[in-house]
Amino acid sequence: MGVKKGNQELKSQLEAAIDRRRTEIQAILEEYGVPLQPILSGSTARAGQNQEAAPPPTPTPQPTPDAAPQPDGAAAPPADPAIKKLNPFSGNAEKIAEGRKLYFQVGCQGCHGGGGGGGMAASVIDEIWKFGSDDETLFKLIKGQIPSQTMPIVYNALPDEDVWKMLAFIRSVYAGDPSKINWAN
Repeated sequence: MGVKKGNQELKSQLEAAIDRRRTEIQAILEEYGVPLQPILSGSTARAGQNQEAAPPPTPTPQPTPDAAPQPDGAAAPPADPAIKKLNPFSGNAEKIAEGRKLYFQVGCQGCHGGGGGGGMAASVIDEIWKFGSDDETLFKLIKGQIPSQTMPIVYNALPDEDVWKMLAFIRSVYAGDPSKINWAN
């Protein structure tokens, strides 16, 4: 939720409003095809309510497209964790256009603005990124795989290809410091 850090009063008011209208909000999201994740009653565990959080879903290992098959069925060598995965659609005009369409279809503009300049949530067109600006980190953020992220975990059901397309669109509208670009192929 896009609340200034430390503003607990506003955060509590917003959570209460969301709780009151949860059924209506969920119906709207379902109507527009926004993937939803099962939740416990109440929007978040609040101090003093002793709610037990469900354990996060165990990610299903996905084959990497760049992993070459090994002879005799041997496993591929482990990937170097220092090498970050790059967006396969960077600079692809067709995929960027598809990413723009997806950005609006799944509701990113509701929080990040139609042009990506922010609003209820952070801007996605500048060089300020809380968890890192590389493609792999932003992919994981959208998929809800970053511990302590504030972005709601509602896009974890999106196909990986769609997430990469949306990131390609976001990169195409970047208006920040060019020296901060760390995602070019």
